[in-house]
Amino acid sequence: MRILVLTNLYPEHYIGGYELACRDVVEGLRRRGHEVLVLTSRYGVPRPKREKGVWRVLQGDCLYPRREPFYWRMWLLRKEITNLLVVKRAVRQFKPDIVYVWNYFNISVCNLFWLQQLGLPLMYFVFDNWLAHWESDPWYSAWYGEGKKLWLRAARRLGRPMARFFGLIPQQNASLDLRFVQFGSEYLKRYALAAGKAVNEAEVLHWGIDLNLFTFTEKPPVPRRLLYTGQLVRHKGVHTAVEAMAHILQRPEGKDVTLTVAGEDVDQAYGLRLRQMAAAPPLRGRISFLEKIPRGQLPEVYREHDIFISSSIWDEPLSIAILEAMASGLAVVGTATGGAAEILNDGVNGLVFRKDDGRDCAEKILQLVRYPALFHRLRRAGRRTVEERFSFDGLLERIEQSIARLAGSGARLGFGNLGCPSRGGGVP
Repeated sequence: MRILVLTNLYPEHYIGGYELACRDVVEGLRRRGHEVLVLTSRYGVPRPKREKGVWRVLQGDCLYPRREPFYWRMWLLRKEITNLLVVKRAVRQFKPDIVYVWNYFNISVCNLFWLQQLGLPLMYFVFDNWLAHWESDPWYSAWYGEGKKLWLRAARRLGRPMARFFGLIPQQNASLDLRFVQFGSEYLKRYALAAGKAVNEAEVLHWGIDLNLFTFTEKPPVPRRLLYTGQLVRHKGVHTAVEAMAHILQRPEGKDVTLTVAGEDVDQAYGLRLRQMAAAPPLRGRISFLEKIPRGQLPEVYREHDIFISSSIWDEPLSIAILEAMASGLAVVGTATGGAAEILNDGVNGLVFRKDDGRDCAEKILQLVRYPALFHRLRRAGRRTVEERFSFDGLLERIEQSIARLAGSGARLGFGNLGCPSRGGGVP
């Protein structure tokens, strides 16, 4: 089957949970014999780049250097025309059976309406909240958002017929076809429903971990080595882990505990603040910072630690890092925010602390230090949780089944050959 994947970012120039997930699924589908073309932005790439299976050619909003209203609108027009032509060319050359949309926000949401009109089946994998607010897409809202100035409202009325004729905008009351949506967590589905999106029948496909890559390893009798992995930004709550260390070191049983913080300074000011906190007594020499770690080296980092801290203070869609740590045999101490509540069961496969509360975090960690039997029971239960509910092979199997159902239902749903190119061809 030929699958056209649309995503705003694809690992080479950026690594985040959503992007890693997309790449893993693309590679998994290719291993299973599907032909996949990834159409993504050229963010981080000096010029458009086409390679086998990946086109880094789309324009994204983050490429625009200025925000003066007139030039911004002209740039948006150029971006939409460019992206629509790119999508049309990809469809014409690749001749996909379905289009699999990951995160298309900040690219060109209106392209999706053109694909719907063409008759191609669209399926979405949603791993953050972009789909719940797709109407805030800059280009779409420029035509259908609130307009305070009379001249702007008049320009919209005059320009809409031509923009619709060229496929640059949909009808005002048009909506994305959300019959085939896969959410990465129940939290994300509830969020979209609360935003008024018709996704009652959407599937929830929790993320999965490669159990051959992240293997269960033995740990010392008493845990001492703490680990945080992820971006260094405030909503990840890394400061909570640092504050917890200050409380831990005040206790006799915590005097040998260390913390490793592994991640990229996405917010440099916040990263500097964390390092300043760690350099002050009594934390000096007890917290080490690692730069961004290549994913291939993450299993080794997990093997070298005992307890994983997931300190998010926002409603994170679903934490891949928690699952990786559980699969690797670490005991997890975390906040049950967002999708994390669908993984962590307090006292069963991990310990839960109040978000943004370093003292509570410290108490949970000290429980594991004081009671080694609890530590080993929780880490074994964490591994079972991943094996039973969050394996990557199981996820990929469900995705493949959904793709087959969607492709097979095309005629019944009216997709048929409504302008859809004849099949044939291969990955450009």
